[in-house]
Amino acid sequence: MRLHRLTLRNVRGVEERTVDLAPDPSGSGTGVVIVEGLNEAGKSTLGDALDILLTYKDSSKHAEVRSLQTAGQDEPPEIEAELEVGDHRFTYTKRYLKRTSTTLSITAPRGDQLDGDAAHERVEGLLTDHLDVALWSSLRLRQAEGLAQAAPGDARGLATALSAVSDVSAIGDRELAILEQVQTTYEHYFTAKAGTPKPLLRDADARIEELAEELARIEDRRSTLEADVDRADRLARSLPELRTQVAAAAERAEEHATRRAEVTALAQEVDRRRGVEEQATAALERLEERRSRRVALIEELAEVERAQREQAAALATAETAQERASQRLTVARAALETAQGRLQAARQARERAQHDLDHLTQQERAAALRTRVERANAALERRREAEATCADLAVDDTLLAELRQAQSEVTRTQAALDAASPRIRFTADRPVRLAVDGEPLDLDQGEASSWSVTDALTLRIGDVGEVEVRAGAGSEEATDAHRLATERLRAGLDRGRVADLAAAEHAVRRRHDAERTLVEAERERETALEGQRAEELEEELDRLERARERYLAARGSVTPLPDSIPAARVALETATAEERDADDAVADPTTEVEAARAALDRERASVIELTTRTNEAAGRRAAIGAELTDARAGSTDAELDGEVAAAETAQAAAHAEVTAAEAALADADPDAVNELADNAAAVAEDALDRLRTTEQDLRDTRVRITALGGDGLWEQREQVATELAHARTQRQGLQRRAKAARLLRDTLERHRGQARDRYAAPLREQLVAYGRMLHGPGFDVELDDDLRVARRHLDGLWLDVAQLSVGAREQLALLGRLACATLLGDQGGVLLFDDALGNTDPDRLERIGAVLRTAGQHAQVIVLTSYPDRYRHVGGATRISL
Repeated sequence: MRLHRLTLRNVRGVEERTVDLAPDPSGSGTGVVIVEGLNEAGKSTLGDALDILLTYKDSSKHAEVRSLQTAGQDEPPEIEAELEVGDHRFTYTKRYLKRTSTTLSITAPRGDQLDGDAAHERVEGLLTDHLDVALWSSLRLRQAEGLAQAAPGDARGLATALSAVSDVSAIGDRELAILEQVQTTYEHYFTAKAGTPKPLLRDADARIEELAEELARIEDRRSTLEADVDRADRLARSLPELRTQVAAAAERAEEHATRRAEVTALAQEVDRRRGVEEQATAALERLEERRSRRVALIEELAEVERAQREQAAALATAETAQERASQRLTVARAALETAQGRLQAARQARERAQHDLDHLTQQERAAALRTRVERANAALERRREAEATCADLAVDDTLLAELRQAQSEVTRTQAALDAASPRIRFTADRPVRLAVDGEPLDLDQGEASSWSVTDALTLRIGDVGEVEVRAGAGSEEATDAHRLATERLRAGLDRGRVADLAAAEHAVRRRHDAERTLVEAERERETALEGQRAEELEEELDRLERARERYLAARGSVTPLPDSIPAARVALETATAEERDADDAVADPTTEVEAARAALDRERASVIELTTRTNEAAGRRAAIGAELTDARAGSTDAELDGEVAAAETAQAAAHAEVTAAEAALADADPDAVNELADNAAAVAEDALDRLRTTEQDLRDTRVRITALGGDGLWEQREQVATELAHARTQRQGLQRRAKAARLLRDTLERHRGQARDRYAAPLREQLVAYGRMLHGPGFDVELDDDLRVARRHLDGLWLDVAQLSVGAREQLALLGRLACATLLGDQGGVLLFDDALGNTDPDRLERIGAVLRTAGQHAQVIVLTSYPDRYRHVGGATRISL
């Protein structure tokens, strides 16, 4: 298809526009046409209008059709195109929305005239017969689609062109049907993407696994049954022997139990005799303890009486020392109080001197702040006055330049007017009164005056008469020019609110002075504020003033306030020195008080300790005497000695009896007897446990045999084994069919890919040829199944398209469409690019111009752009400006 002409009427604000789009004088319709225009000039509307003309009937109310209507107008949109499709050349016109109509005028190969739906259907048929409409639409590069590649893999028109060039037939409907049937069979067994087995195969495997597990469980149960039968037989044969062993072990255990009872009686006798010995020993120990306690009381009483005498003497000495320490502390405290009073007075004087210094320092700070605030306020007032001056002056440098130029123009036109205008010179022979244009003028004898006549001048000479002089035609233009120059000067002076140029220059000088004052005042204010806000300075000054008043009110008049900061510092240094002296003077009395207090505390503690020890000794002496008296009341010292001797004799006799009983027990060997008795009892219990365990095991085994034998175990095994063999046979069949389907599908896909590579080679070669014009000999590409560029090779590196820059992807999108159009040639449609190459750098644009020119020799290429400089390198292109 070739587009020769396109006319729009009342379309999106375009009242009527015809664009001739057939640049090739030979009439082939090839070549490059660049349609230039500003944004909103209607460039994109050309492409949209062509799409709507070839797509929608005139009765359509589709949104795209309604978008053609010019806002605020009633006239219906109308589109007319002169096209060439195959060997047919025709003019096709449609009017939409109102008074709708469709007309078709065919001029070749033979004339014909159609209208309405018949015309629409005829054009639709021609497009279907001679043009792959879907491919044509995909090759169009619209605004905002600069990065999208066309996907022409299934395009019928391109397939025909590729088949003709590559000698490889494109896949037809029959081949596609076979491939779809093979794919359907493959997907019956496997998933389409991952190729994993589907439930049909997985269920067969699962069923075999389930039956195998069931058969294994049955086999386990059968083996268990056979083992239980053997076990029951062994257990039944072992019972008589176990019962004999139980009886023999019980008899032997009874014999050892009798021997243990005899040994136990001997041990009990030993224990009894030991108890008698222990009682005798305890009685002896109690008597010896009483005698030892009595001797200790006698000795302790003598020691306590001696210590009591020594402590009484020490207590008298400690009380005397305590009285002396108390007197020393009283004297030291009096000296300390005197020194502390002096220190307190010195400290108060030092604090008052410090406060005075702080007060004077704050007042100095307040004075400095007050000065800064006054400087800042004065600078602010100067800035405001300068701002007011600038606001009052309407003349600035720009206006002064205009006024100077206007004044120069007035001077120049005045000179020109004077040169072009006649002049009148009058010399008075005697005194005379003149009137020049009504203005009186007196001249003395011999006095002269002259006037330039720019338009007309009336000269009255006394009562003699009146002379009227008019300028010739040559001075009118000079007069008009002078008048216009004067008016422009006056307008500028009015804008500047000044009377003349000198006043304007004076105003500008005043403005410059005010602007300098503005800058200086702002700089002076910033210097005074030192980075602070004026409000902050005023708040701090107010705080310092209030602090001064509070301090003066609280200070009183104990001592006069120093008249300066140096005087306050001297007073502070003097008070500090006096405080240090007073503080040093406190140290000695303090040390003495602490020493005296420590000495008194020591003496008091000594007195208390000695008093306590004396009292304790007296109490202890009384307690020991009472205890000794109580002890002698029961028995005298001699009677206690006799009781101890009798107890010693009784304890010796009891010990001899214990020795004899222990010898008899040792001869009986009680440990061996007990071990033998324990072992015999354990052997009897073990034999009985074995008998009971065997009997219970036999009962349990017989129960299991009964349960397993009644479940039809053998029949179950045969049934499951049969089902397992059948399932395995079915799975083998499924696997063979699935394997065959996979092999057939993989083989067809491999051959299809090889054929597609040969089939797509012409498109790839054409795209690479254009790419090497743009990038050089290192350029190469790989195409995917949809014949889009999947990877690009450049500078020795392969990259996926997604990894490329925006500009590189934009260039690939353009090259792909040009390669398709080149292969299609006359069978292709109009290749329409709308504001492409927005991301391509200037160095590439020159090479792209050569690519577009080459492609234009094979196809019709129309470029719509608001940036014609991008396409200035397209040689031989036809350029149309909207």
